[in-house]
Formats: sequence, C-alpha cells, structure tokens
Amino acid sequence: MTPANEALSAEIARTGMPANFHLLGQRTDVPAVLAALDILCSSSRSEAFPNVLGEAMACGIPCVTTGVGDSAWIVANTGIVVPPGDVPALAAGLARMIALGSDGRAFLGDAARQRVIREFALPSVVQRYEDLWAAVLEI
Repeated sequence: MTPANEALSAEIARTGMPANFHLLGQRTDVPAVLAALDILCSSSRSEAFPNVLGEAMACGIPCVTTGVGDSAWIVANTGIVVPPGDVPALAAGLARMIALGSDGRAFLGDAARQRVIREFALPSVVQRYEDLWAAVLEI
C-alpha cells in the first residue's frame, strides 16, 4: 500500500481523484491513525474476525463494513453492515454514516466503544471460553 505499487497507483490515477488516496504503507502508529478517523470502512470480501473493526470501535470510531465473517456480529447496531461485493451498497452505507453528522457519529462511536469494552475485553472472552469448555465437558 505504497506509491511504489504501480498497479494500485494506476488504479488510483484512473479514478481521477488521486489526491483523495493516501498510501501510507506499514505503520507502527495504528492507534494514532485510527483515532484520527471519522469513519472506518472495511470493504472486505472475505474475512474471519476482522480485528480492525474492534480496534476502531475501541477508539470510538463508527464503522461501515461488509457482512463477512463476524463483521456484522462485531459491529452489531453500532455501525452499518452491507453485503460483500456490493459497491453501491457500500457507498450508500458511507453516505448514511456521513449524513449522521459529527454528533450522530460520536453517538455511534461511543456505543461502539462500550460494545468492545462489554463484549470483547479479555475477561469477557475468557468467560466465554470457560463457558464453552464447561459445556463441552458436560457432553
């Protein structure tokens, strides 16, 4: 994801809006980058458990994502989920998120952060594993 990627750079040039793209390459300051976002968009066509959603949500960033893997479950009602591979739906989801304005996005972002704290903090995950193993051992 750097300008040295000629194929990607050519695709970006074809959009006619190359100034709207930032190819940042590998980063070591991901929390700072995430905290600077207004919206996180995940356009994945295939994914299991996209950590980036939880990371953004933990920073209070609302998400627009495709419904692949656990994405819909992770985001739940704190973001917008669209079908994978449906570019118009993804664009519409982003437009809806933008239309909420900064206050609406802040409300969703706070809900997203609270969801991560409640559902994905280490004690919650440990408890789920303990419950799973207890159920398996009872069989």
